[in-house]
Amino acid sequence: MSMVNRDLLGIVLCGGRSSRMGMDKGKLLHPNGVTFLEHAKQRIGEVCELVFMSGHTDDETNFPTLADPVTFRGPATGVAMAVDFAAGQGLAGCLVTPVDMPNLTSHHLRKLVDCWQHSRSELVCLASECDNRIEPLVSIYPVCFRDELSELAESEHRSLSRWINARKHAIVTVPPAACKNVNTPDEIPNSRRRD
Repeated sequence: MSMVNRDLLGIVLCGGRSSRMGMDKGKLLHPNGVTFLEHAKQRIGEVCELVFMSGHTDDETNFPTLADPVTFRGPATGVAMAVDFAAGQGLAGCLVTPVDMPNLTSHHLRKLVDCWQHSRSELVCLASECDNRIEPLVSIYPVCFRDELSELAESEHRSLSRWINARKHAIVTVPPAACKNVNTPDEIPNSRRRD
């Protein structure tokens, strides 16, 4: 079994409006009985020693958080801030994951880390086996991209997918179900809020 990585900052992205869901996605109940946020923290905590949440959620568990400097500007803002924070901590990069992918597991995340270990200055992205389309919100961003990501976050066009595709990157493929995120209440069985 792989050891917990001490060179990467683990980030759970929670910065979206969740407008289609109508509630904080972090409070949805995962099929394993915990909230989506708790599930996301557990899976990334099995891979990274240092884990933070990025963005905003109604989390009441005192989870360490990097608050977005400007709310609802998209995930590039949270990723850029996380990479900047990781660089300040002397870490090599960030492994980011979203709060709303219930089928993503620590096994999938370890595959990303294992790939990144071969070239620690390269972007590494998860992709579905069916189409190889990258998932920029399940990726490793090395700190050498700190300045470029800051520029992206402050620009008019903040597409992480477009930004990654314009650079050399490695892809780790997983079954399509692992890449599925949930946006509406009917996309996950028994989705409800934990009060």
